[in-house]
Amino acid sequence: MRKKIVYPVCFIGVLLIMLFAYMYFLAAPSNVRISNVTSSGAIFSWHSKYPVPSRLICRGGDGSTHVVSDNGLTTMHYVEISDLVGSHYDCKIGNGLFLFDSIKLALYPLSEDLLFPAFLMGQVSCQDDSCFDDAHVFIQLDGYALMSVPVNESGNWSVDFSSTRRLSDLKQEQFIEGDTLDDIAIWVEAGKWGSSEIYTKPAIVNDVYPEVIYISK
Repeated sequence: MRKKIVYPVCFIGVLLIMLFAYMYFLAAPSNVRISNVTSSGAIFSWHSKYPVPSRLICRGGDGSTHVVSDNGLTTMHYVEISDLVGSHYDCKIGNGLFLFDSIKLALYPLSEDLLFPAFLMGQVSCQDDSCFDDAHVFIQLDGYALMSVPVNESGNWSVDFSSTRRLSDLKQEQFIEGDTLDDIAIWVEAGKWGSSEIYTKPAIVNDVYPEVIYISK
């Protein structure tokens, strides 16, 4: 009698292991990025192959734990963590069921510089407006920290360069209206829509980016 029971139990166990592994695969993050780092927080973004909740856990050297959760189901995860008081944190991203590899977060020193805003604006286009639901623009200026901003419901975006830092000394820089930003890379990531190509045309401070960033499935 026992032998007849063993086989079904083993079969069910194998199925459960395969299901667990498949769920882990679907939730596994890719394109993990840290942007908009400040002296007290940052934005973590990543993709998952299947719509799952977003979860971020950061632990400081003093033993403090900070958790940010969003139960909305999405494949484009964009989580902001703030009110951090330390300088270095070990962070893990996941979906509430799984947590993945540790990511080091080093916050920037507090800046006392008072700078004038230096904006760059632009527009995103796609086949239908559903791509705007979870679309974010990433801006990488050569020699500076990565920045990101959400796209609004009309496909427009705007970023203030006065908040970024030089990677060489972690200081802010005053950009002036009319300054040309030559070494710049701009792209969009939008969940099920995927990522756009990288746009590298020079930009002008306090002006509209000269190209509409197009994204398609």
